[in-house]
Amino acid sequence: MRSSVATLVVTCLTFGYVIGAGPLCLKCQDAASIEECRQQSRAPCGENENCFLRKYTTDNLDIRFEAGCLSKTTCALLNSLTTLGRRSVWGLDLVRPKKDVTNCFQCCGASATDSGPCNSHLCGQVPNTELVTCKVCVGVHDHIASCSREDVCPPTEACYTGIRVVGTEAKYVFGCANKRICRSLAMDSKMKRVIHGDVGLNICDACCVGRNCNEAECFALKKVMKLSDYLSNITSTQQAVV
Repeated sequence: MRSSVATLVVTCLTFGYVIGAGPLCLKCQDAASIEECRQQSRAPCGENENCFLRKYTTDNLDIRFEAGCLSKTTCALLNSLTTLGRRSVWGLDLVRPKKDVTNCFQCCGASATDSGPCNSHLCGQVPNTELVTCKVCVGVHDHIASCSREDVCPPTEACYTGIRVVGTEAKYVFGCANKRICRSLAMDSKMKRVIHGDVGLNICDACCVGRNCNEAECFALKKVMKLSDYLSNITSTQQAVV
């Protein structure tokens, strides 16, 4: 029986959909929370696919989340089976074997809303709708407005900006910095930070907290940096790279 179900799952995962014509879904693996899952990836699924969210407990008794796309037939099959408490969810194991206990497995096919893809709300999850974005651009830029890309930094990081003098011109850098670095910047005004694509003379580095706060002028941010803003979710990383 199990082998026949596995064969059906492989068939459902492999055939019968058009890539990118389905709902926008969260995609993550081994996320410690639904917020971490939201920060990993999101992408449109196939025409005949639904989004899924799986909440499970590892052998170390840690709660983890897995999200992505499955064919509608596979979702219907797995939802019809008693999967809770099993050491596996048939079909998912064929892609990535795990030794864990499934606490919840659900699918959805609704369109994404302002609060995110539909699978961000499955298994009783209530995601934070106020994820803070920062200006994140690689390399140096001629002026503050030239960085238009926004991204959500990980919980261990904060928004960052800096000024570099290249030749006789001031250039700007934008991104996310590990909170340990931000803490050091708040305590020591002389500390410098190196990022990918960084060139020129470093004359300012600053972190901040708030939506796109790093589009403000670096020296102004430097003056108002508070150590208390960067004490939570600190990792052992000494240098962050954009």
